Amino acid sequence: MDSARVNYGQFLLENNDFKQAAEQFATAEQLAPTSVLAQTGLGLALFQQDDDKIINQALTHFQRAVELATQDKNTNLNLAVCLVRLDRKEEAKLYFQKTSQITRKKPNVAE
Repeated sequence: MDSARVNYGQFLLENNDFKQAAEQFATAEQLAPTSVLAQTGLGLALFQQDDDKIINQALTHFQRAVELATQDKNTNLNLAVCLVRLDRKEEAKLYFQKTSQITRKKPNVAE
């Protein structure tokens, strides 16, 4: 994985430069298509652009992240929120429930 691109993409996300962040994460994803961080970052950068066509692309990356990390609560939560944004509430409900189940099994000490 190209951790420098993922880190820079994260920095850009935190500074609301979503298009540039998407470019960094897309390059990282091309170099390491099984990177959960690259898939999630790309999904977040696309989701934040608030365009229905782009949000559908974000959905694809969130789905891939969940495939790669099925028991990660954040990947499931990102997918659920994206599904709500796309008015796919019944599907979203399943991922919200899964997030809740994961949280009960593995509570985050930092929270």
